[in-house]
Amino acid sequence: RTPDIAEAMELHAGYETNRSSMAQHHGLLNSLAKMALEPGQGQEGPKVHQAAVSAMERLARDEVARPILAHNEGVMMALTRASYPNGEPSSGEMDGSSVGTREHMVQIALKNLVAAM
Repeated sequence: RTPDIAEAMELHAGYETNRSSMAQHHGLLNSLAKMALEPGQGQEGPKVHQAAVSAMERLARDEVARPILAHNEGVMMALTRASYPNGEPSSGEMDGSSVGTREHMVQIALKNLVAAM
């Protein structure tokens, strides 16, 4: 797996007009979840993981897409794991770093998806 595929999905999910149609493709959601959960080893692994998580977070911004994403077990598991960077909730307040901000955005996405169930 190359990061190019995940980055392309992330880029397309950045456009509001693409989100609901992307969410309706079950295979795309499963691919994103798999890339986020099993990013692979080596130099490209973290890039694949980050791009896949970012794409799912962007898709979750769309109200029409939320119920679809919320009922995809892989998406929910991937976003849940991404919201806890070391396997456990972070303590204290966010320091405003890019990692903390990304985790916060993922947590908001999860909250919105749970509300859409």
